[in-house]
Amino acid sequence: MWLGILKHKKYFIQDLPKGYEFSHELKNVDRPRALPPIMLHYVQKHKFQLRAHMYQARSLIGSDASGLSDPFARVICGEFCKCTQVIDETLSPTWDELLLFDDILIYGIAEEIKKDPPSIVIELFDQDKVGKSEYIGRAIARPHVKLASEPYTPPQYPPSLEWYDVTRGASRAGELLAVFELLEYPSTKDYGFPTLPDPKDPSCGSQTPGSGQDQGPILPVPVGIRPTLAKYRIEVLFWGLRDLKRIHLLTVDKPRVDVECAGHILYSSVIANAKKNPNFNTPIKFLELELPEQELYRPPLTIRAVDCRSFGRYTLVGTHTINSIHKYMYYPLTKRAKDAQERKKSLYQLQCTALDPSKSKYQQTSLPDSLTDLESNNGDTIITLGFEIGGGPTKKDKTEQNIRRKQSLANDNSIGAFV
Repeated sequence: MWLGILKHKKYFIQDLPKGYEFSHELKNVDRPRALPPIMLHYVQKHKFQLRAHMYQARSLIGSDASGLSDPFARVICGEFCKCTQVIDETLSPTWDELLLFDDILIYGIAEEIKKDPPSIVIELFDQDKVGKSEYIGRAIARPHVKLASEPYTPPQYPPSLEWYDVTRGASRAGELLAVFELLEYPSTKDYGFPTLPDPKDPSCGSQTPGSGQDQGPILPVPVGIRPTLAKYRIEVLFWGLRDLKRIHLLTVDKPRVDVECAGHILYSSVIANAKKNPNFNTPIKFLELELPEQELYRPPLTIRAVDCRSFGRYTLVGTHTINSIHKYMYYPLTKRAKDAQERKKSLYQLQCTALDPSKSKYQQTSLPDSLTDLESNNGDTIITLGFEIGGGPTKKDKTEQNIRRKQSLANDNSIGAFV
């Protein structure tokens, strides 16, 4: 739709995508009494398949009373719309889902479609069991366009996952990790689309939010796009809670701490009476899960404190989010690395001992004696170096040195007298 005055009618086609038919009305648009055309007929159009790789989101807004949400994503492209699965009670959902949109018609020439593709709108909602789903935020993404004449080969394809900011009005509502592909249908049957991954669970269909119909199996994100996962263990030391404020005019008497990461929750023990003893009875707990090896794709760590009240009710006391867990990562050394570290440590000790003047003199005198102490053990020769870092010459060694010194002096005197 173009809104403007009649004298500016010749400018209304400047920003339109090319590929339309240049009709008689467009040719005479510069004439003073000629009316602008009421419609345009596009002769060039391209059919695409949209692949929305929805992996995860983080740091979303908590919509429920517990401070959590039951988020799902709605992907909109033109008149097409599809939803992901609902992940219960989390602020960092991991969908790991591939949404397919077939037969998407885009009008215009191929070069302009690749340069300026249509935007993809992603809306995040909190699924409520009763009532309407609550809006969390929105993200705008630009898809990667692959024309039929282009090969689907590295390094351009397959694309990598990207972080998109989720906004709610002027405020920030989280981040979305996803990537979108617009693949043009090939002109011949010899060339097809990249192979789709196998469904997660063929026997279990996906349940779309707001509908009770079976929508088919869930397709995961392909291996070339999804991050490489590794098994980790999160160990938490629950010590205690201090200075908890009143919630709804009531004191916090039975607090509990929940630690969430990648959809997995680790619950601490409940403090029976926070006034008498604010410490936890079971301090150490652990959780095993799979996390991406790349630091860019790792989910945050969410810590929540709740108050366990009567009749099974839980009231949120407060939350804290650790966006990067890289500084808490521990990588155990391999056997080869341990051996190399021990060799470096022993070499460093020898260098420090050699640089000490008080010990180097003693080492030079004791080295020939120690090298003579050779023993044979099962065919292996053991060489013992007489390096003593902590002590010096003993009393017996000093006596022997004095005797040798006196003998050498006596020999020198006798030689001098003979001469």
